[in-house]
Amino acid sequence: MKKLDRFGHKESQYERPQQKWICGHSDSGHACQLGPDKRGNCRKGSECSPVKKGERWHCTRSEIRGGKCTEGPRPDGSCCRPIPPCQPRRSLRSMRGLVTWCLIALSLGLIAIAFSNDSVKDLISPGELGFQHGAVVDGCAGCHSQAVHPGVNLVQTAIVGASGIEDSKLCLGCHKLGQESFRAHNLSVQELKHSSDKVKNHLDKLETKPEPPRSLALLSAVFGGNRPNNDATLACATCHLEHRGKEFNLEDMGNERCQTCHASAFKSFADGHPKFDKYPYARRTPIIFDHSEHFRYFAGDHKDKAPGSSCNTCHHSDSTGTAMLTGEFSKMCSNCHVNDITGEKSKEVGIPFITVPALDLETLAERGVSVGQWPANADAEEDLSQFLKVLLSTNPKVPLLLAKLKDLDLRDLSEQDDEVLAAVGLLAWELKSFLFDLYNEKEAALSRRFAALLNRDAQFTEVADLSAHLPLDLARDSIDAWFPNLGAEVRLFRANRAVPIFRMDAEDLAESESEPVESWYQTERWFRRGFSLMYQPIGHADNFLKSWLDYTSNSGPMVKTPYADELFLTLSDRKGPGACGKCHSVDAINTGTSKVSDTEQIIAPILAINWLTNRPEPFRHRFTIFSHKTHFSLLDQSGCQKCHSINDEADYLARYEGNDPMVGESRFATMNKDSCASCHTEKDAGSGCLKCHNYHIGNLPPAAVAATLPGFMAAPSTDKE
Repeated sequence: MKKLDRFGHKESQYERPQQKWICGHSDSGHACQLGPDKRGNCRKGSECSPVKKGERWHCTRSEIRGGKCTEGPRPDGSCCRPIPPCQPRRSLRSMRGLVTWCLIALSLGLIAIAFSNDSVKDLISPGELGFQHGAVVDGCAGCHSQAVHPGVNLVQTAIVGASGIEDSKLCLGCHKLGQESFRAHNLSVQELKHSSDKVKNHLDKLETKPEPPRSLALLSAVFGGNRPNNDATLACATCHLEHRGKEFNLEDMGNERCQTCHASAFKSFADGHPKFDKYPYARRTPIIFDHSEHFRYFAGDHKDKAPGSSCNTCHHSDSTGTAMLTGEFSKMCSNCHVNDITGEKSKEVGIPFITVPALDLETLAERGVSVGQWPANADAEEDLSQFLKVLLSTNPKVPLLLAKLKDLDLRDLSEQDDEVLAAVGLLAWELKSFLFDLYNEKEAALSRRFAALLNRDAQFTEVADLSAHLPLDLARDSIDAWFPNLGAEVRLFRANRAVPIFRMDAEDLAESESEPVESWYQTERWFRRGFSLMYQPIGHADNFLKSWLDYTSNSGPMVKTPYADELFLTLSDRKGPGACGKCHSVDAINTGTSKVSDTEQIIAPILAINWLTNRPEPFRHRFTIFSHKTHFSLLDQSGCQKCHSINDEADYLARYEGNDPMVGESRFATMNKDSCASCHTEKDAGSGCLKCHNYHIGNLPPAAVAATLPGFMAAPSTDKE
């Protein structure tokens, strides 16, 4: 090292790297020892700084300047050889640094000037937008939260990229993805955990675990293979890449990207994909229709009644080609089933709406219970109709009376005590009072009863549907025939005056009156049979039956009474009036339990009748997608049965008895995955995850431009939209 060191302190006086200024005498080889200060000022000085040893001062001039001088220091200790002042200059390193900082400042200034113009976005744009976004986005700020103000933030966005969730929030201005927008599949943490646990339990039961693709295994080895947990949030840019040009598919995504997060990773659809588990029958069908029974029926002696010979006779695809819809009742079913509704098939035409029950008038008279004039006819109904029980229960006393007279034969009261007979008398007067109001107040009497049941004013349409426009002239004629002195008797009863006890014979009721009587409403739905006002359904979707079913269910608007529940169960029974329950199932939706006084009390399930078949919800995104229309071009008329084969061993109808919509057994066997995998390969029909699955799940309306969102311009509307 000594041989290489040419700059010893005795041979030369070198410049230190941190020195910004150099002494002006350095060009002559005799630079000052002190040198300039940090501001570049000459500090003058002398050739040495004498040192006092004992009583004398000694010269300390360096050997570079000639060693110790002969004159020596002055008596006061100062050097006798002062150095004249010089003009210091910058060092080479300092000059380079100064030039560099000037160039940087100049560059930044030019960039700031350039970026103050809106045209700067053209300079830093990473590429052209897809046609979906290019038509509605005006400027970078529409999608980038860091680009609201042009300048440094815009440069940062171009260099660093998207800022994750903050940028994704701007996507929600057009795309409505629900409350869990940034969770996987738009599902809540609880739903994701449930799905994850279900998959893990399935994998634990498998003897041979599916083998992941090699590309995914390589990526997992390189990057650690850490899957996001259920609490993780995902930015839109995780899967959707922009600035790839107008023709780039924003929804395009490789299978590896999907399987990165999934607990079960497999090579392909044919190799490793789970088998179908009761797909696509996750629940029973809302409409009760046994395909197997109908196939046997039309294959036998009733071929002439068959609506057609292929599946598409009754089913057709919707506008998207995805869902298969069912044809109308009038075209598909009415030839066979309209008589079930009207009652003509069972010879039981008509449903009793208002009935006058037969009473044991002799016992009532002997015990001094007056019911006024009452028809004595053994053919009269033995009990009030269920409709009439609901209407009369608007009086709080009636449910108590009916409970006391439950399962009692009103035609034989000889063994009953006075309390029961008094209850029979009060119930008889309640019926007469209702008929009196109906006779005099017309529809207002029914409207008042409906309002009490609804706990609000009944609308005109509600009264019309629930009363089916009961003809007033028919009602008055019937009341006159049953109770000729009704007006006088009810007035006496309401005045708390005694009403004579007597009965009337009803032999004058002609047998012909069992036929429908034309009313002043010009309708043939209402008629009188004996001591009952009867209603005959006019056909499918009868408003009278439909309204009473909707209103008396425990999810309906009527005030709940036991008699409303009984009426609902009667009307919804498979063999009930109108045969509505023969095809329309009832769903019992369990609402859980409630805690009362440290005990769990089960809340009654909500009952709802299914009037419609499964209809595709326009904005509903399901996890699995399938296009029927696409497959129709590859299959013939019998092609449906290649995927949907009948399962004759299924106990189809028995699954409807419990009203649980999620307990069911389809008439069709579970679909075989191999039949799909034979065509859906990578080379043929394609086997990517997005071929059959949606990522975003839920009720998601189509993207719409938010006119108030900064950076967006409203898309032009059309009449079609």
